[in-house]
Amino acid sequence: MKESWQETEIHPMPWTLIQILKYIQSHWNTVFGFIFTRDVKSIIDKLVNELKDSQGNICEKKNALNFFSSAISLSYCIQRIYGSTSASIERLKQLRKHCHSLSVDQICMNTQLEVQLIDSRPLCTESQQKRVFEMFRYVWEVINHVSGMLLDSLDFLHNLQYNRPNPVPNREEAMDFLPRFFPKLKTLKRQMQSVVQSSSSSDLQYKESVSQLFNSLIHFVPQLEVQLNTPTPDTITIEMMELYCGNPNNRECLASGYDELVQFYGLVHQCIMNTDGTSDLN
Repeated sequence: MKESWQETEIHPMPWTLIQILKYIQSHWNTVFGFIFTRDVKSIIDKLVNELKDSQGNICEKKNALNFFSSAISLSYCIQRIYGSTSASIERLKQLRKHCHSLSVDQICMNTQLEVQLIDSRPLCTESQQKRVFEMFRYVWEVINHVSGMLLDSLDFLHNLQYNRPNPVPNREEAMDFLPRFFPKLKTLKRQMQSVVQSSSSSDLQYKESVSQLFNSLIHFVPQLEVQLNTPTPDTITIEMMELYCGNPNNRECLASGYDELVQFYGLVHQCIMNTDGTSDLN
């Protein structure tokens, strides 16, 4: 069974909810129809219909309520075959109850079945979203520039593209600057990882992670005390940051930014490992 599953799999794991449901639909006659009863097929068809877009997001309250009701029915059907699914059913009932209690017509529900109230606080406007993005880009450009200068000053081979000054800081200046730069880079990477890899944007731990990232982001460049020609972006607020990071449409951009940060960190860390007199920075 494992080999035949691998042969027919189209999407790499991890799968989204809509991918799983559509997979069951497409292989119902050859696989799943022999396992589940026909009422399961009708429920799955209804669930797919509720998930309107390819991202599996539901943006209307009535559709979300219908989705939860169908998901609960599906859980009961599965329970008949495989045993208890009480925990899942109870969780779905709680989410449906919470969704029903909302006084707004618009919600946003992602594939982790998290319900977020859209109208409970001001939406992050397009200009505010751009300001958060520009702040990220500004800090990343500074990190790229400073990393490139440090690596060149310490004669460490790298592939970073930046506006190299002539001359670059000397080795002694680079060695003096590393203890100010590298710990901040390490902290920023850890906080960015916490936000990017979080599976929920509604729990307290996630909000704390976003808050820590926000503080590091807005203080990163001023605390370095470096003079660059890059224009300073407009200030942002913690509310803008929370809304930006909590927007599912920005997840891919955040993940890409984290990957770049890992590259910066990896190069500087490797340079430190290969440079005498910097072992205390690890």
